[in-house]
Amino acid sequence: MQNEIEAFEFLRGDAVDGVGVRVSKKIAKKWLLENKGIVCGGTVFFLKIKNLGMGVCNVTKAPLTVRETLMVK
Repeated sequence: MQNEIEAFEFLRGDAVDGVGVRVSKKIAKKWLLENKGIVCGGTVFFLKIKNLGMGVCNVTKAPLTVRETLMVK
């Protein structure tokens, strides 16, 4: 639970399509199902999730043109 909160707070300060944060596949799946978004300065950013394999996903903030949390290849 604590790792999930720390990862989410890191994304808040990260740039759009920046470095992102690596989380477990379980957390990434949860965020995808919840259609999780981040509010930064009054703007809502959704997430881009990329499966890296071995149960690890890289999560970054999506550009403003993206209107939902999504998986990318």
